[in-house]
Amino acid sequence: MFTASLQGFVYAQENPAGIEFERVNPDKTTRYKLKRLSEKITLTRLNLMKSKNIGNFYLDLVEKRGKELIYINQTEKLAYLESTTSRYITYVGLFTETYDNNKEGIDVNRANRILSQQKELFMKEKEKYEYGSSQWLLVQQAIETADVLQSKIKS
Repeated sequence: MFTASLQGFVYAQENPAGIEFERVNPDKTTRYKLKRLSEKITLTRLNLMKSKNIGNFYLDLVEKRGKELIYINQTEKLAYLESTTSRYITYVGLFTETYDNNKEGIDVNRANRILSQQKELFMKEKEKYEYGSSQWLLVQQAIETADVLQSKIKS
Protein backbone atom coordinates (compact mmCIF):
# COMPACT_ATOMS: atom_id res chain seq x y z
CA MET A 1 0.00 0.00 0.00
CA PHE A 2 1.07 3.60 -0.58
CA THR A 3 1.47 4.47 3.12
CA ALA A 4 3.70 1.47 3.73
CA SER A 5 6.04 2.49 0.92
CA LEU A 6 6.50 5.97 2.44
CA GLN A 7 7.44 4.71 5.86
CA GLY A 8 10.96 3.74 4.82
CA PHE A 9 12.13 7.34 4.62
CA VAL A 10 10.17 9.02 7.37
CA TYR A 11 11.77 7.72 10.50
CA ALA A 12 14.29 9.14 12.84
CA GLN A 13 17.83 10.29 12.53
CA GLU A 14 19.99 11.54 15.39
CA ASN A 15 21.71 14.88 15.64
CA PRO A 16 25.02 15.45 17.40
CA ALA A 17 23.18 16.35 20.63
CA GLY A 18 21.60 12.89 20.69
CA ILE A 19 17.99 13.98 20.09
CA GLU A 20 16.19 11.76 17.63
CA PHE A 21 14.83 13.83 14.77
CA GLU A 22 12.45 12.76 12.09
CA ARG A 23 14.28 11.95 8.86
CA VAL A 24 11.85 14.14 6.93
CA ASN A 25 11.25 17.56 8.44
CA PRO A 26 9.29 20.66 7.35
CA ASP A 27 12.28 22.12 5.49
CA LYS A 28 12.22 19.20 3.03
CA THR A 29 9.01 20.40 1.45
CA THR A 30 8.08 17.76 -1.12
CA ARG A 31 9.06 14.78 1.00
CA TYR A 32 7.37 16.39 4.00
CA LYS A 33 4.12 16.77 2.07
CA LEU A 34 4.27 13.05 1.19
CA LYS A 35 4.90 12.19 4.83
CA ARG A 36 1.89 14.24 5.94
CA LEU A 37 -0.27 12.71 3.19
CA SER A 38 0.67 9.26 4.43
CA GLU A 39 -0.31 10.26 7.98
CA LYS A 40 -3.64 11.69 6.78
CA ILE A 41 -4.42 8.49 4.89
CA THR A 42 -3.74 6.50 8.07
CA LEU A 43 -5.93 8.87 10.11
CA THR A 44 -8.76 8.56 7.61
CA ARG A 45 -8.49 4.77 7.71
CA LEU A 46 -8.52 4.74 11.52
CA ASN A 47 -11.52 7.10 11.61
CA LEU A 48 -13.46 5.02 9.07
CA MET A 49 -12.80 1.86 11.08
CA LYS A 50 -13.69 3.71 14.30
CA SER A 51 -10.45 2.34 15.68
CA LYS A 52 -9.61 2.61 19.35
CA ASN A 53 -5.97 3.13 18.30
CA ILE A 54 -6.63 6.61 16.97
CA GLY A 55 -5.70 8.24 20.30
CA ASN A 56 -2.31 6.55 20.31
CA PHE A 57 -1.80 7.46 16.65
CA TYR A 58 -2.47 11.12 17.52
CA LEU A 59 0.06 10.73 20.34
CA ASP A 60 2.57 9.41 17.78
CA LEU A 61 1.91 12.53 15.71
CA VAL A 62 2.34 14.80 18.75
CA GLU A 63 5.71 13.15 19.33
CA LYS A 64 6.72 13.62 15.67
CA ARG A 65 5.58 17.25 15.54
CA GLY A 66 7.53 17.93 18.76
CA LYS A 67 10.70 16.46 17.23
CA GLU A 68 10.14 18.58 14.14
CA LEU A 69 9.82 21.69 16.29
CA ILE A 70 13.09 20.90 18.07
CA TYR A 71 14.75 20.25 14.71
CA ILE A 72 13.60 23.60 13.30
CA ASN A 73 14.92 25.39 16.40
CA GLN A 74 18.23 23.56 16.56
CA THR A 75 18.97 23.95 12.86
CA GLU A 76 17.81 27.58 13.02
CA LYS A 77 15.48 27.21 10.05
CA LEU A 78 13.22 29.85 11.53
CA ALA A 79 11.24 30.40 8.34
CA TYR A 80 9.43 27.19 9.33
CA LEU A 81 9.03 27.97 13.04
CA GLU A 82 5.53 29.45 12.94
CA SER A 83 4.00 26.70 10.79
CA THR A 84 5.79 23.95 12.72
CA THR A 85 4.62 25.35 16.06
CA SER A 86 1.09 25.69 14.73
CA ARG A 87 1.15 22.10 13.51
CA TYR A 88 2.40 20.89 16.91
CA ILE A 89 -0.34 22.79 18.74
CA THR A 90 -2.98 21.44 16.34
CA TYR A 91 -1.98 17.83 16.97
CA VAL A 92 -1.83 18.36 20.73
CA GLY A 93 -5.38 19.73 20.43
CA LEU A 94 -6.55 16.76 18.35
CA PHE A 95 -5.02 14.35 20.85
CA THR A 96 -6.69 16.25 23.71
CA GLU A 97 -10.07 16.07 21.97
CA THR A 98 -9.65 12.34 21.38
CA TYR A 99 -8.58 11.84 25.00
CA ASP A 100 -11.60 13.82 26.26
CA ASN A 101 -14.01 11.76 24.15
CA ASN A 102 -12.55 8.32 24.84
CA LYS A 103 -9.68 7.60 27.21
CA GLU A 104 -9.84 3.88 26.51
CA GLY A 105 -6.68 2.42 25.05
CA ILE A 106 -4.60 5.60 25.35
CA ASP A 107 -1.20 5.06 26.95
CA VAL A 108 -1.32 7.85 29.54
CA ASN A 109 2.14 7.06 30.96
CA ARG A 110 3.67 7.36 27.50
CA ALA A 111 1.79 10.62 26.90
CA ASN A 112 3.12 12.09 30.15
CA ARG A 113 6.66 10.96 29.33
CA ILE A 114 6.54 12.46 25.82
CA LEU A 115 5.06 15.76 27.02
CA SER A 116 7.58 16.08 29.87
CA GLN A 117 10.51 15.46 27.52
CA GLN A 118 9.17 17.87 24.95
CA LYS A 119 8.56 20.64 27.48
CA GLU A 120 12.10 20.25 28.82
CA LEU A 121 13.57 20.49 25.32
CA PHE A 122 11.30 23.40 24.38
CA MET A 123 12.42 25.28 27.51
CA LYS A 124 16.07 24.88 26.45
CA GLU A 125 15.28 26.03 22.93
CA LYS A 126 13.32 29.03 24.18
CA GLU A 127 16.41 30.32 26.02
CA LYS A 128 18.09 31.00 22.66
CA TYR A 129 15.61 33.76 21.88
CA GLU A 130 15.18 37.22 23.30
CA TYR A 131 12.38 37.38 25.87
CA GLY A 132 9.13 38.43 24.19
CA SER A 133 10.42 37.99 20.62
CA SER A 134 8.15 36.23 18.13
CA GLN A 135 10.34 33.09 18.26
CA TRP A 136 10.28 33.09 22.06
CA LEU A 137 6.49 33.49 22.06
CA LEU A 138 5.98 30.64 19.59
CA VAL A 139 8.06 28.21 21.65
CA GLN A 140 6.35 29.43 24.83
CA GLN A 141 2.97 28.74 23.23
CA ALA A 142 4.06 25.15 22.51
CA ILE A 143 5.16 24.76 26.15
CA GLU A 144 1.86 26.12 27.47
CA THR A 145 -0.15 23.87 25.16
CA ALA A 146 1.77 20.81 26.34
CA ASP A 147 1.24 21.96 29.96
CA VAL A 148 -2.52 22.15 29.49
CA LEU A 149 -2.70 18.66 28.02
CA GLN A 150 -0.41 17.19 30.65
CA SER A 151 -2.43 18.67 33.50
CA LYS A 152 -5.61 17.31 31.93
CA ILE A 153 -4.10 13.83 31.63
CA LYS A 154 -2.82 13.86 35.21
CA SER A 155 -6.19 14.84 36.69
